[in-house]
Amino acid sequence: MTWHLLASTYFDFEAIERDVQADRAPRHFLRELSRHLDGAIHHPVEPGTSDRPSVFDRFAALLYSDAQLWQLARRVRRELEPGDGVYATGANSGLPLALLCSLFGPRQVNFAIAVTDVQRPRVRLMGWLLVLLRSRWLILVPHDGMVEIAAKSFGRFAAGIMAINGLTDFEFFRPDPAEPAKRARPASQANHDIDLVHLEDDRPLLVSCGAEARDYGLLAAATNDLSVDVKVCFASPNLTSKTRYTMPNPLPDYMHVQYFSFPELRDLYQGADVVVVPLLPNRYAAGLTTVFEAVACGRPVVVARSPGVVQEMINRDLVSWYEMGDLNGLRTVIADVLADPASSQARADRAHRWVQTHYSSAAYRRRVFQALETAFGERPVAPTSRT
Repeated sequence: MTWHLLASTYFDFEAIERDVQADRAPRHFLRELSRHLDGAIHHPVEPGTSDRPSVFDRFAALLYSDAQLWQLARRVRRELEPGDGVYATGANSGLPLALLCSLFGPRQVNFAIAVTDVQRPRVRLMGWLLVLLRSRWLILVPHDGMVEIAAKSFGRFAAGIMAINGLTDFEFFRPDPAEPAKRARPASQANHDIDLVHLEDDRPLLVSCGAEARDYGLLAAATNDLSVDVKVCFASPNLTSKTRYTMPNPLPDYMHVQYFSFPELRDLYQGADVVVVPLLPNRYAAGLTTVFEAVACGRPVVVARSPGVVQEMINRDLVSWYEMGDLNGLRTVIADVLADPASSQARADRAHRWVQTHYSSAAYRRRVFQALETAFGERPVAPTSRT
């Protein structure tokens, strides 16, 4: 089986690979998966190029996704043969291609599509169009609770439904090899106006990261009367004008929000007394990337209770938690973690071992292979290069 891998955004994989070799970025999962499947990676055209979407692409985007991804779907469809396999990192890239193949061929293409939220109306619409066209596809969802929801909608027609999550590169995100209490100024900080880690005093450092479904307004309110510094890396690969989050206005003096590069983010995690993941209600396991990266760096985590992996970590006493929207609960759990650093670190150490076993990028890849073999009878062969 010849495999094709779809990315939903443009990536300069050569530049990423150089950064990986220089320890400036984590390994990209698609690059690793392509080596194991011996498949080509397809992504939208580089921004700024003259290859623009067609009238059809723009019209189709009114139905679902966006014009650049319909353009990608048309381009990839011409390269497919019956019996090929397609792994799509998002429904917005995978579903357009699956629909075009169902309508215009080639048929008998095996699709594995990661769907963040199967309850979104347009995802359900696209899914039912595939059902009407008698197309079968493997649905990969972020947590077990969504397996049941997907099964109710598409279970009879799907090639399979499997919960898969966790893409953390434990080689890049790792505990600080230096003294844990050390608060060193990163070399990369020279071009920043704001210290990553305060040097003037010994106030605890709280770190957070992400944009989707984040409740930074609650975090600011919860830490207002605590003597702490708060650093937020506000970034997301899926950030749009529709992204839901709260932000205090104005920002309190002790709270700094900005973009940090990967090495700077790792420095932040490693220097944090606690990593806090404040969440708004959501259906798609928001915040897990931050939880896993913080755990990979060996730091204690406070997170809003949510179904799926987070609840499992709570049950195993691997993270500290509060109920979403509970101001006093968040304030109390942060204070408790800071007041007992020995117990908090012991919990973080247990979390590091468990997440590395079950939710590292290597573990994710194994689950993807298991899903592909179960659905399509395809067993990927590991390459001779580093995994």
